[in-house]
Amino acid sequence: MFSILLFLIYLYWEKLTLCYEYFKMSWKKNDSLTKSDKFRTFQLVVIEACQLFGEYALVFLDLHRGRLKISKVSTGKIDIEYPYCGRNYVFRTQIKKGPRKFLVEKVVDEAENDITDTVRRYLGPNEDWHGNTYSVQDFGCSSMEFLLTDERRVHFEDNLGAIE
Repeated sequence: MFSILLFLIYLYWEKLTLCYEYFKMSWKKNDSLTKSDKFRTFQLVVIEACQLFGEYALVFLDLHRGRLKISKVSTGKIDIEYPYCGRNYVFRTQIKKGPRKFLVEKVVDEAENDITDTVRRYLGPNEDWHGNTYSVQDFGCSSMEFLLTDERRVHFEDNLGAIE
């Protein structure tokens, strides 16, 4: 139980560090901004940190109440047991160590609406869609554009096939 808590704290710290780096980058890039704009950027970072803390607090509560069970199967593999509609299911996943190949920074639809939070739930920790295939229509869009941290843009449309 303690190791799971440490793992959650590590994930929280990693995301908070990523938010801080984004804040630093936008602060340096926009030196000509007024104080109110800089305060708004700082406000967004604080709100994101609170949201992340809330997410991990809910996961911790589920772990504490025994509704969500995580067990290590072997090196790099874990089983996540969760209830759904009164039945218990097990999801086995493999955790990759080391830096990620890419990191999705933002996802926008055809109307330039930010749908990052919706898509990130399906993307998974390894950013491999948990081995599933989705289409753009699964997210209620006709096209989506992924903005990656390495400055690349990946565009998907409903007539181009599946997102893998």
